[in-house]
Amino acid sequence: MKKTITILILIFLYPESVQASLFNTKVYANCKYSQLSNVNLVTYNFARKDYVKYFAFDNEFFYFKYNILNKNFDTKIAYDGEDTIKRSYGFFNDDKSVSLKMTFNKANGKLRIIESAGSNGYLDFTCEKINKNKLPKSKF
Repeated sequence: MKKTITILILIFLYPESVQASLFNTKVYANCKYSQLSNVNLVTYNFARKDYVKYFAFDNEFFYFKYNILNKNFDTKIAYDGEDTIKRSYGFFNDDKSVSLKMTFNKANGKLRIIESAGSNGYLDFTCEKINKNKLPKSKF
């Protein structure tokens, strides 16, 4: 009993950043490309190179470009939004030629990457929730 109380007290004394590393708050998804419209060829890499095949989010960020060797995501983008629909802040495609935004609808699992600057291009993905242990692992 004393050990349990001591552990709880220590957890509450740690800053939030340490607590976040103790408790994984990410929600993971496996996303499949479903549709595109008028999208830049470099932006199409999100579908062609499986950048968002494995996708995650927590209370602050979207995570994508899963790295099998590091067992972590290489890219994170801050977002805001209501409970159901979350919208990222702007970021760029690989060659920095087009500004992008990402929206995720938690209700139906739809992920959309939208090109800004008047192109009206977008990529749609359908995502299914998975457990962290379903993420791919390195054979070595």
